Amino acid sequence: MKKYLKCIAMMLGAMMLVSCGNAGKTYTAKDLAGEWNIVQVGGKPVKAEVEPFLGFQADDKQLYGNAGCNSLMGSFEVGAGQADALEFGALGSTKRMCADMEAEDAILQAMGQVKRFAFQADNRLVLKDAEGKELMVLEARK
Repeated sequence: MKKYLKCIAMMLGAMMLVSCGNAGKTYTAKDLAGEWNIVQVGGKPVKAEVEPFLGFQADDKQLYGNAGCNSLMGSFEVGAGQADALEFGALGSTKRMCADMEAEDAILQAMGQVKRFAFQADNRLVLKDAEGKELMVLEARK
């Protein structure tokens, strides 16, 4: 019984340390600043005519990029009520028709569902829906 209680105490201590490590981290627009290649949408690699990417301008919270065919622009907001919250404002885009619009359609649809984000250790940014489901994976542009 003592071993069992000791094991539980150790697990609780470890959980507290992990949660304390993330506690208090508040993200700002500056954390997203820069350009990010869109490498996955819906768990699938992205293949498009033009390399899709998103660019975040922290100072004026403006978004720009390319969805694989058309350029896009809009606004974004970080941390509205939750440390990992991300909302895109109204998005606009050019209206070119490309031979393959599949990637662009998937990217634009996913962007409409984005509510949260997370950073991964390998210079990746994961965009998620309200429930935390992964929608898109982005890599920092070099």
